[in-house]
Amino acid sequence: MANPFFKDKEVQSRLTFIFALSAFLIVLIITLPDVISFYEFKEWGISDWLLFFQLLVIAISAYIAFNTIQSTRDRSRERATLDTILKDNSDIELARSKTITLNFDKEPYKFLGVSKEDFYIKYKREPCTSLSELCEFESSKLTDEESNVRRHLMHVLNRHEFYAIGVNTCLMDEVLFKRLHCTSMIKLWEVVNPAVTHLRSKSQKATYYKDLELLALRWKESPLTESDLKK
Repeated sequence: MANPFFKDKEVQSRLTFIFALSAFLIVLIITLPDVISFYEFKEWGISDWLLFFQLLVIAISAYIAFNTIQSTRDRSRERATLDTILKDNSDIELARSKTITLNFDKEPYKFLGVSKEDFYIKYKREPCTSLSELCEFESSKLTDEESNVRRHLMHVLNRHEFYAIGVNTCLMDEVLFKRLHCTSMIKLWEVVNPAVTHLRSKSQKATYYKDLELLALRWKESPLTESDLKK
């Protein structure tokens, strides 16, 4: 979440810029006939020169305000990104959910806590051995172990969709976030893509986790390079 201090500063800077720009345009309209008549400069009086210098001061103020807005906005995004990263690095539950999500398709019985034979004896059916099968099944028909894995999957999907929305809407700094999570984001999407397809099909909502998909595919087409790390 963005720091309220930076948010307030950004609003103040934006208002300053708007007022300065408005004043600049008003004075420009008033002095325009004299400004475009260069040969009449010698005929300007003190009041004309004062008005002209006032126009310059307003123009410079508007430029400074604009740069302040840009700088404050960049700092706000970077701060929000760093706060999110630091918080999530200490989130043990998220780390566990990532491990299960990324490895379930490879070792399903490890996370189900039972062998294939024992599972069949207990539940009279084959277990779900992939993330996509977990999303294809009706929730009420899943075992407690399968439901637990699906819960971890949804936790990871929801959190990374939140990241993607933040990056795609420029609320978070994409350059910084990409340097830290480019590879993991692409890998995650490759793993969860089949499961998301089933979720969309069941719900008939193609927008499910769309920001995550867009971000992962964009980074896959333009992955992090050594030159990016030198910037």
